Amino acid sequence: MKPPVLIAIVVLVALLAGGGALAGAYFFLLPQVTEAGNGNADAAEDEEGEPEALKRGEGPAQYFSFAKPLLITLDNQGDAKYLQLAFSVLVRHEALVAALQEDEPLLRNDLIVQLGAEDPDSLRTPEGREALRNAILDIIRARTPSYVDEETRSEFLIEDVLLSNLVMQ
Repeated sequence: MKPPVLIAIVVLVALLAGGGALAGAYFFLLPQVTEAGNGNADAAEDEEGEPEALKRGEGPAQYFSFAKPLLITLDNQGDAKYLQLAFSVLVRHEALVAALQEDEPLLRNDLIVQLGAEDPDSLRTPEGREALRNAILDIIRARTPSYVDEETRSEFLIEDVLLSNLVMQ
């Protein structure tokens, strides 16, 4: 080979090797920079390293209801009483409706187990029914907390529980 061609090949190989080493170092160190909160805007973190707050998702109201009402035995010092309960869950994203439909057997179990300890006498008052509604909301939120829409950077919550039928016997 001629010396100028040989020099050009050596320089080219050196540049490629150096560039490859720099690129490798960049990608090797990138996760550490992102974890330290000094990453790019895609990391969704502010200057203190805290996650960026998501805006609350908005949209038309959508409702989820169980296929059948719940039938719960209320244990009250030996006197078994029954509570038939139907309600709707208010959400604003179809992904939450799908998650609730998928989790229906688990939700039914959690509600029957936890609400079986309710005092039947307290459920006769408006305050007791409001407490029951809040308990149902807490149980459902514990199983299916929220949905984050990455495209809009919005978080959709399970907003409310609306009682539609409550019968005690």
